[in-house]
Amino acid sequence: MKSRFRTSHTLTQNVLSDSIYQNESVNNDIVIDLSSDQDTIPYVINKPPALVNDDKVSCYANSVIQSFLCLPEFHASISKKNTALNNILNDILLKKINCTATVRRLVTGPHSDDFAENQQKDAQSFCQALIQKLDVDDFGIFIKATTYELLNCQSCDVYTNGGEQLIYTYFLYFPENCDDVIDFNSMLMLKDSDRLCPNCNNCNLRTRSVVVCIKYLVVCLQRISPQGSKINTKFFNFAPESIHLDNQIFKVRSVIRHHGNTIESGHYTSLVNYDDQWWKCDDNRITRISSFDNTLEDVYLLVLEKC
Repeated sequence: MKSRFRTSHTLTQNVLSDSIYQNESVNNDIVIDLSSDQDTIPYVINKPPALVNDDKVSCYANSVIQSFLCLPEFHASISKKNTALNNILNDILLKKINCTATVRRLVTGPHSDDFAENQQKDAQSFCQALIQKLDVDDFGIFIKATTYELLNCQSCDVYTNGGEQLIYTYFLYFPENCDDVIDFNSMLMLKDSDRLCPNCNNCNLRTRSVVVCIKYLVVCLQRISPQGSKINTKFFNFAPESIHLDNQIFKVRSVIRHHGNTIESGHYTSLVNYDDQWWKCDDNRITRISSFDNTLEDVYLLVLEKC
């Protein structure tokens, strides 16, 4: 039996490891499963959490966290509450708090951006830093991927493989001088290279990065051109339930959209799939939507699940 309760939490200053919650009131709409015979009654998370953007720059962190919270392995990892970061993310999952400022501070490291600054940041950089911080837990097993370079010589028609590399984000690059609407598969084609073929020593080489993952793959559509302008290209022939990539089939679990002229300005939102229902997340405005936009308009990051 399930009962729905309307609850309100007033949070006072409370230290969890090195995370500090500031005074704030949060309204939650929570479903509690009363049929469970476990000592701890679990919360049933049926939609993304609403996250505030009072400082006008938290949208990049909000969209990434809302996207990851639809993954059950992410739930399992943060529910251990064995680190300050896990504690705060678990409270966001349970809708006890609705601010990501402490997450931004905890994710900041010596080799990453200062996400604690009151300044808009790149969602991809925050996404990678967050995964690296969570790497001590088993979530990293599911989100990491391996790439190797595929080389094809147009002169001797020989395919060779380059070295392997462990990655957290797989980058796809738009073709040069592409149209306003293109086939998504063109993002996966071989690109010209100025290197010499290791077999015939001719400069007629094409290359592409090939990816292999365990379950999830974070894909970044590199929308910044070499000239620094944003690429606003849309796609056709994109099937969110059947994405073929290097002999693997994926489906979309969430996407992060960027609205604006540069990645470190403008605004970020996300589209997230919870139990086969799509939701639009615009900070604290959570809206049920009927379908996924196949054109990938303004989409910057995709979280894919291997089928």
